[in-house]
This record gives sequence, structure tokens and C-alpha cells, in this order.
Amino acid sequence: MKIVQYGHPALERVAIPVKLPLPDEDKDLIKGMMRILSKRSKSSAGLAAPQVGVSKRVCIVRRFDLEDNDSIPIWDILINPKILEKSDTLSVEWEGCLSINNGELWGEVARPDFVKVEYYDESGNIHKVEAFGFQAHVYQHEIDHLDGILFLRYISDPSKLYTTEEMLKKISKKNSE
Repeated sequence: MKIVQYGHPALERVAIPVKLPLPDEDKDLIKGMMRILSKRSKSSAGLAAPQVGVSKRVCIVRRFDLEDNDSIPIWDILINPKILEKSDTLSVEWEGCLSINNGELWGEVARPDFVKVEYYDESGNIHKVEAFGFQAHVYQHEIDHLDGILFLRYISDPSKLYTTEEMLKKISKKNSE
């Protein structure tokens, strides 16, 4: 299993819902996605099934809101997630994507600052979670993948896309002002 890149058809389609209880092939899909994330945990906020070429409504979201600075990553597996509520208030956060230039291209994206998300876990239990700020961006970014939407859609000017090095310089400069 590998991460597919921009232009792959699975990244442009609306993913199909997953049946519950999970069939073995979907359990294997989740295990494979977790293996990818465990290798890239320092640089990843999540992964959606279309990013590994599978058009199913499964994504994994890193719970930055539950981690402390020294903690190992905490991941939530979202099956058939949907956004129930969004705020009118927007926040701007840096976003990148493992399926765009291998995660080495970034842009500032404005999204609702709050979302309420409903999803099923691997056991078929339903959950609702509220997220704010950067965590809200993470949920929206991964759910967008399930709807065939890449963060590039929110960047109106391609000159506002930056390499990782350029982005880190911009952040450093902003923080020193």
C-alpha cells in the first residue's frame, strides 16, 4: 500500500460508504493506513482511503487536541464521517497533503473554525466530536478527501503555494515580528 499522488482518479471521486460491520478487506485497509501513518507520524495530521487509491469513506485523523508535546500520536479512525455543523467564523491554517508533492507543498487555507463531526468507529459505534481551530481544519481536510476535494481548491493564487522550507521560513519570520 502506498500514497497516491495528485492526478490519481481516487482523489477526484466521491468515495463510497463502508458497510458495517467492517468486512476483513476494510479492516486490512485501516491496518495498512495505520502502518503508513506510523512511519510518517511526525509529518502527518491524517490520511484518507482515497489517498491510498481506495475510494471508500474511511479516514484517520490525528487528535492534536488530545496530545501533549511529548506524547505519541493519538489517532481516530473515522468510518462514514459527516460534518453535522460548521461555524460561520473562519480561521486560516497552513495545510499540506501527502498526496500533493509527497506532502512538500503548503498553503494557507481558510475554513470554518468549528465543526461537529459524526462518524462510526471500527466496532460500529457512533461518535460525535466537536473540534476548533487547527483540529477543525484536520477533520475538514480529511473529509474533503472523501468528497474528491483537495486543499488546492481553496488556494486561489498558485503563487501562494510554498515548499516546506519556504513555509517554515514564513512562519519563523511571522513569529519573530
